[in-house]
Amino acid sequence: MVSLIFKGHECFEHSISGNYDSLNAIAPEEKVGSSYVTQLIHFAFMDPFIFQRILKEDYCEELNANRLMRTVPPPAAWSEQRALFGIER
Repeated sequence: MVSLIFKGHECFEHSISGNYDSLNAIAPEEKVGSSYVTQLIHFAFMDPFIFQRILKEDYCEELNANRLMRTVPPPAAWSEQRALFGIER
């Protein structure tokens, strides 16, 4: 899960860098398809508290990489993201 979130931030940084014309141009750089780049970018907007809990491996068993990918795009509100993933502050 950590790698998905890091990759999402990386793809987002590429998208705003001005070095790429489109997400299609980022995909070969990341060695993935353009639709996957789109999915990954959503992780750049994940609640930082959730990311910290993932880094500490302090989250419910049901939260895994597959579940993260199935929830793309996640809710925009961080409180809704925490509720969705069963993470309380």
